[in-house]
Amino acid sequence: MAEGLKRNLSYMDMKAFYKTALQYFIISTIGVVLSLFYLEYRNLDSSSPSTNTEISGNYEQYFDHKNGSLIVLGTSWCSSCKNLHKYLIKNNVEYTSYDIENDEIGKNLFIKLEESVIPIIITKDMMYRGLPNNKKLKLLITKIGR
Repeated sequence: MAEGLKRNLSYMDMKAFYKTALQYFIISTIGVVLSLFYLEYRNLDSSSPSTNTEISGNYEQYFDHKNGSLIVLGTSWCSSCKNLHKYLIKNNVEYTSYDIENDEIGKNLFIKLEESVIPIIITKDMMYRGLPNNKKLKLLITKIGR
């Protein structure tokens, strides 16, 4: 009788242990996910050099008569790309947009530029990686002479 009771207690202890371990795992996973969301949110407004970088150069080769004076590379799911499009439309800026996942021209241009950050804003003499703040966007619009 004592042996059966001992085995039963052992089973109950293991069940409690696994339940507690699962709870800690779930809480830890939620913490990691929330941390990642926080870091992504913080990066949207940051001017970290790794993502928001202005690169001077000659980019005229990517423009033709129908491009206007601004090219935007992005994706349909990118919130920064969507915010950029809204800003440009609101300010009546003519631009050409390429989806790097669904448009061959955009995909090839993104690969040719060897980029890994979106959105990409290209003028004839500058490329901007990431979403610039409103002050930089206003300067860019003024510079291209919308």
